[in-house]
Amino acid sequence: MAASLPPKLRFLTWNVNGLETALRINPQRPPDRQKDVRKEMEEADVVFLQETHIKRGQEDVMRYFPEWLQFYTVFDEAERGVAILIKNTISFEYIHHREDKDGFIVLHCKLEHQPYTLVSVYHHQTDEAILGRLSEYLQNNATGMMVIGGDFNAAFSPFTDKKEPTINQSHSVLLNRLKLFMRSLQLVDVWRRLHNFMRFYTFYRGENPSRIDFFFVPEECLWRVQSCEIEDVPANDHLPVSLEVNNAAVSSGSPPTDFPTKYTLTNGGDVRCARENITMAIKSLQVSDTPRLDEIPASVYKRFATDDFQALKNILRRNPSYGASQSYLLCQGCPLTPLLHTLLLRYVTERSLGGPNTGDIEIYVYKYFVNVVVPKNSPLGRPDEIDMNGLKVRRNIATSLEHVYVYSPLS
Repeated sequence: MAASLPPKLRFLTWNVNGLETALRINPQRPPDRQKDVRKEMEEADVVFLQETHIKRGQEDVMRYFPEWLQFYTVFDEAERGVAILIKNTISFEYIHHREDKDGFIVLHCKLEHQPYTLVSVYHHQTDEAILGRLSEYLQNNATGMMVIGGDFNAAFSPFTDKKEPTINQSHSVLLNRLKLFMRSLQLVDVWRRLHNFMRFYTFYRGENPSRIDFFFVPEECLWRVQSCEIEDVPANDHLPVSLEVNNAAVSSGSPPTDFPTKYTLTNGGDVRCARENITMAIKSLQVSDTPRLDEIPASVYKRFATDDFQALKNILRRNPSYGASQSYLLCQGCPLTPLLHTLLLRYVTERSLGGPNTGDIEIYVYKYFVNVVVPKNSPLGRPDEIDMNGLKVRRNIATSLEHVYVYSPLS
């Protein structure tokens, strides 16, 4: 008998640009382009909303959602606002939630008997510290499967996430904060990871549409994702994004891993990793239910962020054949591996370019590729391949989307 498929949960994130407005019929729009929020929510189990615009005294707008458990923020001004709605047909256990007056709500709960940390975010262009506060809170409190959805007002790439490759200075500032937020929690832009270099946008106001609405999950939980799509439905300016995840407590086998088993970080050798980098990696860990081959829970690692660092060295020292007392082996199953692996690649690339002071050279390190952007006519612009510590890293002039080069571990 074939094994039954694990249960799924469907999430939806949508900037509705005013919930009350989104529920009205607009006589100036054709019927087939009318935005019907409730209709699009029918197939979802959990919905994240942004820009709900619910003022104090106007909470009555939520009466239009009687079939949903509701968690939302209320403000004195009719702007911003976020919400998380849970369909009342699924099993739900409330644990607690936190609201931030500037643009996020975090709900700790169990869905179909599995723990989740759900986050709806509206990152306004004037917000300077909201993602920092959210990162610190989640580092200390997130458990189970973490799902973050929202409008972040920043496009990752001018080549793939905008119709025209223009640079918006205010968006660049927001993007830097967003990248720091993602690194602090080892988050993955799910839609981009699944759709490679496809161009599709979520924000269509003006003449230059862009993709600024995202679902993020931790790297180590990506194996639970089944799909992530931008839904082409009637909308005023933002399109919703959907996400389907496997709700099983454990995978049917080991989670997929692509990390090599024989990379080392040494404090005295060719490749170095500072203590603060490992501490940052520990803080970014999520206490999720992802099975790991080292059989050590993430909570054990997190204890060492402010506790016994020498004990952490002993855990990370996997293979006595490496000998050196300060040698760390990145092994499959270790929850520190994704971020430390990225730090290793960055160091290798910087070394090949002549050190960290690379001037106007930009280095982008991802799980599956390293992108080095160098000025035209630079002597570093010639095609080159670097072999170091079991890595192949290619570099070239990368002035557009097409110049992205892939590394692969040596056999």
